Amino acid sequence: MKDNRRDIQRHDYTDVILNSHSQYLNILNLIRKNTERVIIVQIDGRDDGDVIVSTAKELMPLEKTEIVDRWFGTKAPGRAAVQYTFLKKRAFFDYLCSLESFFIVTSTNHYRVKRTDFGLDDIAFLDGSGHLLFYTVTHEGYACLSNRYSAAYGK
Repeated sequence: MKDNRRDIQRHDYTDVILNSHSQYLNILNLIRKNTERVIIVQIDGRDDGDVIVSTAKELMPLEKTEIVDRWFGTKAPGRAAVQYTFLKKRAFFDYLCSLESFFIVTSTNHYRVKRTDFGLDDIAFLDGSGHLLFYTVTHEGYACLSNRYSAAYGK
C-alpha cells in the first residue's frame, strides 16, 4: 500500500475552525484561482452512494485513483482508503459553494463537529506545482490553510 503521508511543515499552515457557511465560502474563494488539482479521500474506501465523489467524477476529469493509508497532516497510518485526484474545473467549486461546509465546529471545548451535506470525505486543494493550499480531516473537524492565504483569511 502506498504511503500517502505528505511531507508538510505544520508551521507553513494555519489551523482553521470552520463554524459558518460564510467562513467556508471565504476559504473556497481564496483558493479557487490557484487550485489546479482537487484530491478527495474516502476514508471508508467505498464509492457507492458517495455524493461528493460521484459529483466530482461528473464535473472534473479524474487523473488517478489509488489506495492510500495516510493523509495530509496525519502521523499514524490509518485503514485503507481510496484517493481520487482530479483536475480542477470551475463547476466543482460552484457545486462546493452550494453546500453548507466541509464540517461545522460546534464547540472547541471538546472539539465537537457537526456533519454536513459534504459528508465524511477528506479533501485537499493543490496548486500547479503541487503545493498544498488547503486540506481537511473532515470527520475530525480539522482543516489547515496555507500561510500564503492566512492574512487574507483574517488569521
